[in-house]
Amino acid sequence: MNKKSKLIFLFLIISSTISFSQSTNFDSLLIQYDSLKKGMITDSKDKEIFNLLENLCSESLQDETGELKKKTIKKHTQLTNNQKLKNRSILFLFNAYQKHISETSSKGIKSDAQYQEKIINLLSFECISIYNKIPEIVYIYMGESMMNNNDIENAIQHFNLALEFYPKSIPMKIYKYLLDKDNNTSLKRELVKKHSKHWMVKLKLLS
Repeated sequence: MNKKSKLIFLFLIISSTISFSQSTNFDSLLIQYDSLKKGMITDSKDKEIFNLLENLCSESLQDETGELKKKTIKKHTQLTNNQKLKNRSILFLFNAYQKHISETSSKGIKSDAQYQEKIINLLSFECISIYNKIPEIVYIYMGESMMNNNDIENAIQHFNLALEFYPKSIPMKIYKYLLDKDNNTSLKRELVKKHSKHWMVKLKLLS
């Protein structure tokens, strides 16, 4: 199966798992999302949001320190506040996901795994619909939401597939190892040998 076929397969999986029921918070989010979509310009050639998400991933998850650059933070703020931004539904859903994770973390409470999964599935669907591909950070968040829902088998399959699109992704490799340690001992050795200074390697493999 080539990458295009795999992306179509993933698209079908996402389509079948999106559920719009039994979540007051998500219903409220959908109302805002639908309203935003009505006035939004969709342009698959405009990669401004896609590139921003790739930069966010590169700096916060792939880089050793995990620190965002000031110019990236500034760009994120500018795009978030731009009411005429093309494809802004993607950034809206991304920000909603980030807000939920940040707020629950700051309060020391567990995130709503089902709400989290609904947002990320809709975000993935939106990325494929507009760009015909998914940013690396969204793949990572999708896998994390599966893990939070204890959907371990699908999480394993998900990261195996995602790594075919982003084979150098350190976070994906870490999660692949953690989800199936017995079959990925060589992967841990590789991560520790090549990326011992990476903040996620230190936190999840060396602590």
